[in-house]
Amino acid sequence: MEENKTAIHDLNKLEVKDVWKEFYCPKYVTHLCPKTDKLSKEILDFYEQLKLDTNCILQKLVKLISDPITSDSIVRICRLLYDYLDKVGDDGYKVKDLPLVIKVLKFLGENVKMVKEYELHLDRMLELCNVPPILEKLSESVIHIDIMEQYFTLLGHLLVVLPTKQQTLKIHRALDSLLLKEQVRNVPTIKVEHCRKAMENSRLPLTVTELLQASFLRMYPKILELVFLLSSISHKCCYRMLEANILNVIFIRMDLPYAIQLQCTRPPDLLLDGEEYSDETTLLIMNTLWSLMKSIIFSNNMPRNLRENLKPTHCVLWGLCYAFKRQICYSQYRKFSAKIRNEIAMIILIISITLPSWNLVSSGIADAVIKYLIGIEFGSTTIFSKVIKFGRTTDDLHFEKTLLLIVTHLAEVDACIFLMIKRKLMQTVLQIVNPDIEGTKVTWNTSQFWDLWIHAVNALSILAPKMPEQFIEYGGGIRLCVMLEWCLNTKFDIKIVMNCIKTICIIILSNNKYLLEYFREYGIISSLIKLIKYILKFEKLKEKEQKVLTLALISVERLMRKQKFYHDIYGEYSITFIMKLLFRCIYQKGSEFQLDQRLLLAIGSYIWECIIWSPKSLEKFIRYGGVYIILDLIEIVPYCSRCLFLAVFTDMCDNFFCGPFLCTWRATDKRTGLMSLLAKIWREEEIRIEVKRNVDGTVKDVKLPQMSKNQWLNTYCIKLARDNSPAIIDMIGSVRSKIFSICKIIERDNEKYEMAKEHYKKLHANLSMEDRITISTIELYFTLKLGQVWIEVAKYFEQVGITPLGMDGQALFLMTQRYLLWGKMTKERQARIIQSIEKEEDIEEKDEYARIRNSKLILALDAFDEIDYMYRTTDRSYRIKKKYEQIRQINLALKFPSISGDSHCHRTFQDKIMVTAIFNQHQTVNSGLTTDPCLSQMKLGKILPISPCDSYISDITYDSELLPSFLSNTCLSNIEKFLEN
Repeated sequence: MEENKTAIHDLNKLEVKDVWKEFYCPKYVTHLCPKTDKLSKEILDFYEQLKLDTNCILQKLVKLISDPITSDSIVRICRLLYDYLDKVGDDGYKVKDLPLVIKVLKFLGENVKMVKEYELHLDRMLELCNVPPILEKLSESVIHIDIMEQYFTLLGHLLVVLPTKQQTLKIHRALDSLLLKEQVRNVPTIKVEHCRKAMENSRLPLTVTELLQASFLRMYPKILELVFLLSSISHKCCYRMLEANILNVIFIRMDLPYAIQLQCTRPPDLLLDGEEYSDETTLLIMNTLWSLMKSIIFSNNMPRNLRENLKPTHCVLWGLCYAFKRQICYSQYRKFSAKIRNEIAMIILIISITLPSWNLVSSGIADAVIKYLIGIEFGSTTIFSKVIKFGRTTDDLHFEKTLLLIVTHLAEVDACIFLMIKRKLMQTVLQIVNPDIEGTKVTWNTSQFWDLWIHAVNALSILAPKMPEQFIEYGGGIRLCVMLEWCLNTKFDIKIVMNCIKTICIIILSNNKYLLEYFREYGIISSLIKLIKYILKFEKLKEKEQKVLTLALISVERLMRKQKFYHDIYGEYSITFIMKLLFRCIYQKGSEFQLDQRLLLAIGSYIWECIIWSPKSLEKFIRYGGVYIILDLIEIVPYCSRCLFLAVFTDMCDNFFCGPFLCTWRATDKRTGLMSLLAKIWREEEIRIEVKRNVDGTVKDVKLPQMSKNQWLNTYCIKLARDNSPAIIDMIGSVRSKIFSICKIIERDNEKYEMAKEHYKKLHANLSMEDRITISTIELYFTLKLGQVWIEVAKYFEQVGITPLGMDGQALFLMTQRYLLWGKMTKERQARIIQSIEKEEDIEEKDEYARIRNSKLILALDAFDEIDYMYRTTDRSYRIKKKYEQIRQINLALKFPSISGDSHCHRTFQDKIMVTAIFNQHQTVNSGLTTDPCLSQMKLGKILPISPCDSYISDITYDSELLPSFLSNTCLSNIEKFLEN
């Protein structure tokens, strides 16, 4: 007992270095381990007993460090750490051990500063963090995903608590290894994608953001590298860091001399001196910002209201603005600064697009962008009381294009418009679009000019409606007209024309009355019509040419809307080029070009607005065959264009009598007319909206004779709204309402059609049964639509709990019942139409038979047979010719298809009987053949098919006077029996 006490007493006196020298050194210990005699064998004879698996060692270790009493036993803790790390070696941690490893790492990280003996073990464990955790089962990667989240949270915690920079850098290397490098090993490990998913859900992104905000200058680049790592591999990490206001941290510290100011104030208009970031750190800042902003641009799963919650302070935008100015100031001396200047400009552009709530005006960014855009165009500007000159390099070109894009988005803010007017930005933009040679000091080369011109003309399309007075003052319309004339007379470039006409169209569609009148006065209509005629001379209308025509038609149509004076001036021109354009679209040779449906819509809109409402133009258009062209177009175009042209055709018929054209028009098959076309379009519409119809076109459900599926759902299955009618909504964008209107217009002019019936066939003549049924449905369209509205009223009252009383309730009941009766009447009416058509067909068939009978055709055919018989009996060559024809016909009928098998083709007669069965006849033949009595005793071999080969009649024929020598009496007797049967 005393000996044990003495041993324990001696143990408490030992130091850590005396313990590990006695035993085998782990692999991570590099120096020699000399033996010692200070410890008795009985006290330290526990090495063999600790040869357990890693989990057992970790459990002992965790139990030891979790107890407040034993957590100070440095010797025992170091011993267990040595054993565990020796057992692990270089393989890394197991996934199942991670919960215990997390506790050990956390303990070591928090105590290593006070206990230096832990430093060696902690360094080794941090090095093992580079290795992906080991899987004993592949399913562990999914089962233990929450453990991996805790693991990454711990790594973030260690970044905060570790005392030395070297240890922190080991965490950096571990994260880089786990999240980027797919390591090839002999044992299964956690894959990179699972590590990334665990990292996204851990607290690591938030911890890194907090570290970046609190980091000193020497550690700022290292933490920024970690931010770049996380943001470049995961958008979810970006969202979490953005929610933690990481953009505010980076922008405030973007310019180092301004960031170290004691107070957050507006930056002065002078260049602050002090230490600045290195080029590598500056480039790292820009790359990190790009990774973060990219997640906002390409936002698939961005949290709701994230953009609204990103509200910067004044210091944030002041820091960005000051860094922008500093890089512009340095850009005339350093090419690297010019590159960073362009990158900052792109960041500002993305902010203006994706974060419109950020106040770029009060921070001075908007004014700086406008000022520098004007300066770079004129060659110089003033920054920090210094004159900064701009060149004509590629970087300067990229910078000016970016500034033009920023200005385009800043125009959406009213306060920015004031700044643009103050600095006369419109004059600069127009100078780029159509430069005044005398006022231009430094010119771009040709390729640079046209590249910049495209951006300037697009910016002009946004700025002109915002600043119409300045656009008119500096002659913007005249400059655009001059550009068009230059393209038409000097050098036609479809790309330039496209951008120019697009700008004109956007400005016109802004509906600013001053700009519209300005364009009319300066003859833009004439230039646009000239452009249309010029393009129509091309052999092929390609995609770009069709787009130009579309934009030009839209522009002219808007300028001539409700302008009778311009209708009278340009009416003849309009009809001429519209007819040419319609002919090119409809009657093109083969596949001359792929027609753009937007061009058809623009043509229809132009006809509707500029021709239909002008009586003189409409009459000329119809006299030139406009009705025929419109109907040909309606027959072949898709649904959207067809709907528009049906509306145009409706107003055309309403404003001018088109009876002769409607009666004489024929479809592509040259047999059907207008009513058949309308009926066909009606049926296609009902198929599209899923109206219930039978195969013959009759009503299938008398309760819903014309109701579409969508209308039925909105009426009967969804709660009705007070200001919403499914029946009326069904009429919007539908061809059925337009077809009904056309039929009513024709019915209105019925007297004129009756007067012309001697010269033209009536519209309803020679209609098929299906067309007549459809026409009967069209005639009841408005009546049934009213009934549908009354049904909606009754359903709405029922839903809101209103019960109409007295005459109101009775009237509502009668209207709904009347709607149901109309459905039944529609069904009966269609049945009568079918009966009448069948009766007409019977009468027509009887008349045909009577006509055949009266024509004595049978007697003529009998006489022809007698003549043929006489000819065959008198002329031997003719008889042989007819015999050959008969044999050839029989052989053709008996010839089986080459792909047929025995099971498919068979004979119905016995093999040796001189009878041929034709057309699947089944004959019963009584022959004189007797059954062989020995047949039952024969061994049957392979059963052959009844007719193994094709039947054939020899081409050798015989006269009726000759009897073949092989035709025996037995055969004759068999034939006689066959004939008797």
